[in-house]
Amino acid sequence: MKKVKTDTRAGPQHVNKVYTELLKLLDLTLEHRRTLYNRSLIEDDIEKFCYRSLPLRKQELVASLIKKVGKVEGVPGFWKNGNNWDLAGKTGIVIPVRSKDGLITSLKIRVDKPVRASAKYILLSSNPQGERSFPLGTAAKTSVHWPVDKPKKIKVIRITEGELKADVASSLTDVYTLSLPGVKMWRMALDVVKELAPQEVRIAFDADNTEEKGGGYTNEDGTEDVEPYQVGQACASLYLLLKEHAPRVGIEDWPEEDGKGIDDVLLNGAQDKIKFVTGTEADDWAAEMLFSDLPKG
Repeated sequence: MKKVKTDTRAGPQHVNKVYTELLKLLDLTLEHRRTLYNRSLIEDDIEKFCYRSLPLRKQELVASLIKKVGKVEGVPGFWKNGNNWDLAGKTGIVIPVRSKDGLITSLKIRVDKPVRASAKYILLSSNPQGERSFPLGTAAKTSVHWPVDKPKKIKVIRITEGELKADVASSLTDVYTLSLPGVKMWRMALDVVKELAPQEVRIAFDADNTEEKGGGYTNEDGTEDVEPYQVGQACASLYLLLKEHAPRVGIEDWPEEDGKGIDDVLLNGAQDKIKFVTGTEADDWAAEMLFSDLPKG
């Protein structure tokens, strides 16, 4: 008889409470602060988005946290290390991932020393069935990131991949920018569009979207997916999906020398180089991405 998996994850309100109190206990190192300054984020932005640094040793931190929140069982990232609760995760910048209601649903880590380039950003997770066993741990779940200060009325939205990227783009432009947890999860954008019913949707995936890329995308259980995937194909698929659900949908394109991601382009002062590709031109590009052989190299 097939075993039925039970979801041991704590409720969204308690997950938000635990993560909120955890962030209050964490500091931001000078090195990480400089990294964020280099993304054109000012001190007010850093506090608004609640970026923090995840340290190497965490048991004492968790003990202090439990005094505030009562229990951490069922919250992704926490696990029972012997007789004490502990926190998983490599050192790096902590980036809160938020729901449409502003609740923190998970924490993304910009890892200081990733084992490979594709593992630079990972979800904080304590998956008890992963490569490393975390007793009484809880796997992370992926979700769309809604940056803080969501406007009450939204006519135009941008969809990108990368929480920090979305925060930066939302701060530097007047276009509210949401983040998918990975380009392979492009279908998750449909619920966003149905929820907001915007007049215009801009898709802004990385400029190298015709190259085959491996990894960097997070599965439902918080593990990494290292299968190669065409970013361009994801962008094209998302475009074709959303054009059936919004009055105007297009792809933001720019010369690769002006930046890899939308945040890089904005930081480089090349906003005027962004071209909004829509209509027949976008249709033709999407067809080429999905139905023609991609160039090699």
